[in-house]
Amino acid sequence: MNKASSYSASYGGLRQIELRLKRNFTVVLIAAALGVGFAIAEVYWLWAHGGESDATCDVLKLLVSFSTLWLLAFLLIYYRRKFVLLKATNALLPQDTLLSSGIFVSLSEWSMLPEALLCLIHPVPFFNVEITVSYYDLRRGSTLPTTLATDELLTVGMMFARLALIVHYMPYLAGLTAKSARAYANINHMPLTTWLSIRVMYQRYPFRLLGGTTALLLLCFGFTLQVAERRVDKGLDHYLNDFWLALVSMTGLGYGDFYPQTGLGRFVSTMACGWGALMAALLVMTTIREMELSNAEIRVNNLIAVSESNARLKQCAAFYIQAAWASYLERLQPMSAVAPEPIGFIGLGIMGDGMARQLIGTGKRKLVIWNRTPAKPEKLLMDAGADHITVAETPAEVIAACEITYVMLSTPEACKEVYEMEGGILDGVVAGKCVVDCATLAVEDMQRLSTQVIAKGGQFLEAPVSGSKGPAAQGQLIFLCGGDEALYAKCAKELDAMGKAKFFFGAVGAGTRMKLCVNMVMGSMMAAYGEGFSLAQAAGLDASQLLQVLELGVCGAPLLKLKGAKMLAGDHVPNFPLKHAQKDMRLACALGRQVGVRLPVAATADAAMRSAMRVGNLADLDFSATFEGQKKGSPSPYEVPVAALVGLAAVALMGVVVAIRGR
Repeated sequence: MNKASSYSASYGGLRQIELRLKRNFTVVLIAAALGVGFAIAEVYWLWAHGGESDATCDVLKLLVSFSTLWLLAFLLIYYRRKFVLLKATNALLPQDTLLSSGIFVSLSEWSMLPEALLCLIHPVPFFNVEITVSYYDLRRGSTLPTTLATDELLTVGMMFARLALIVHYMPYLAGLTAKSARAYANINHMPLTTWLSIRVMYQRYPFRLLGGTTALLLLCFGFTLQVAERRVDKGLDHYLNDFWLALVSMTGLGYGDFYPQTGLGRFVSTMACGWGALMAALLVMTTIREMELSNAEIRVNNLIAVSESNARLKQCAAFYIQAAWASYLERLQPMSAVAPEPIGFIGLGIMGDGMARQLIGTGKRKLVIWNRTPAKPEKLLMDAGADHITVAETPAEVIAACEITYVMLSTPEACKEVYEMEGGILDGVVAGKCVVDCATLAVEDMQRLSTQVIAKGGQFLEAPVSGSKGPAAQGQLIFLCGGDEALYAKCAKELDAMGKAKFFFGAVGAGTRMKLCVNMVMGSMMAAYGEGFSLAQAAGLDASQLLQVLELGVCGAPLLKLKGAKMLAGDHVPNFPLKHAQKDMRLACALGRQVGVRLPVAATADAAMRSAMRVGNLADLDFSATFEGQKKGSPSPYEVPVAALVGLAAVALMGVVVAIRGR
């Protein structure tokens, strides 16, 4: 089969596909009805929950994303003439970007929508000077159901239309010159004949392959979620978007981030994009600005006898792919020559070591690290290698080498020392430097650090974490942030790499207050579990049976399941040291006094922790060791203070006796 006939075979079946859809009109109609139902259910669910998404809503979004295509196919069959293109290539962005063109499919009844809606065809919110109304302004002026329904339809249309332009019309790029065809085959590691063969398969067996590829995509998508299980709570929408961006990149034309290195990866990406191309090709009829075509493009256009509307679409696609290809090739050299800015990390203790390793695991940016004791940085350097790690001599060197530096130190005293010492953090801060402090401090301490950094021209974000050694090593932390909101957005990817969730609460101090509330509840729960086990043992019961009963009931919180058996076994290997937990309880109680709230439960838990540290010398063990100070026979948390009072009373009495005798 020669090239011309291959191109013809690839595209000549569009009309046949449309006829096949008409013959299976009942199936299409049912799928369309399901799509409408899912969309209505999703909009209602979000409306009922104030726009907040949850797991149920995420499942509905996924169903809508696949069934909406069939709804649009139904509309194409039934209202074919009412489909119009509102905007075409080169309408929104400069030609020198990968986002220089796109398409937007809509019903003619929607033709009066503001031009700002067209920004949805691009993944970044850049606006042309001609557009005077932003999409976000439109959102504020719309009712919630209208905005949600519009979002869903436009998002799905954008994904598949872009895939159609990149993949479905790839032969036009290859046909421009023999040289470009060879370049495509070499750079993307896939022979052009292989790609054309797959496209011919789609043309000949569209519905079998559509069904098979749909199943394959769902399996791949499920596998993606399984691999990234620790971040599933960010929502299926987040992963669906990442999945499609990855597929576009795997074609070798999308964003140029990576190549498909395996045959399976190339096959899956091509099949998936071909599926999107076929579906979108059913929806798209274009009108574009008049533009001049090169002789090569004209020759490609003449290879296939198509209708006038499809010829315009073909010209649009050829122009788009040619621009994208040129931009992609231009980016290859800069991408390999310019190394991304490194990330700074100060403090490699129980928490910091795991957090730093999560950042290394992304494999994209180098880490510049420092720790008060040199053994830990050296171990991290040995484990990760010099390609990923640079060990600095001082904290100031870390700040100087990086735009953003993360700080994870254990105590207020350690923070004060590392910030203010010679060669410390503050010595390195200048305009443009950013500090993200993840320690748990008093509110006043965190605000003081923020003021010091900002006074030197830097930006500051507090980001104390909920989680211990295990979650830090697994990237399961929860970040509780306050401070510079622009910095919060800038470091979102790194926070996502280290944690499963992040929150922004406002000004510096708000995140620390939230962290103290969280740790106060956790410490009180630990003390309550310890008292329960101690009481059971003293009453002649088996504490392990109490643990089983608690785990089966409403008291079976994750904390109990994580620590209960270890407490009874005397296993207190430190994940969250008792001395740090008691420090947080002390700070929480101080915050309660400051805001005028009585915390009798927290005060008792604080006393139990202090007693365990003082009597049992358990400060460096896990905070579950609180239980060791609560067992029968151990001094009560209140015995030492009472003894002190008795001693003072005795001294006072002796003083009175001496005074009387002196008279």
